[in-house]
Amino acid sequence: MSEAKNPRRDAAFAIFAALITCTVIYTLCNGSCRSARPGAITDRPLAEVARIAMGNRGAALVALGALVSVYGYLSAKLLAMPRVTFALAKSGDCQRFSPR
Repeated sequence: MSEAKNPRRDAAFAIFAALITCTVIYTLCNGSCRSARPGAITDRPLAEVARIAMGNRGAALVALGALVSVYGYLSAKLLAMPRVTFALAKSGDCQRFSPR
């Protein structure tokens, strides 16, 4: 939060805004899956709903979107972790490495 203008206020707002947004999105996705196939159990509920609504191409599009989403998440983690590690080391929160 070192780049934020007012970290105390902005962090709390960002956390609650993200929590509310994710809750709404997951609730809408869950509702659409349950209404499209009531009582059905599947490993890929969103792809199944897309297959029902848009055919096999829709299911493939949703699967591709999931792959891109996971790739983006992992890429962001790979880019952010060195910065987190550096910040922890700079503040003294990491253990010191001492060769034997």
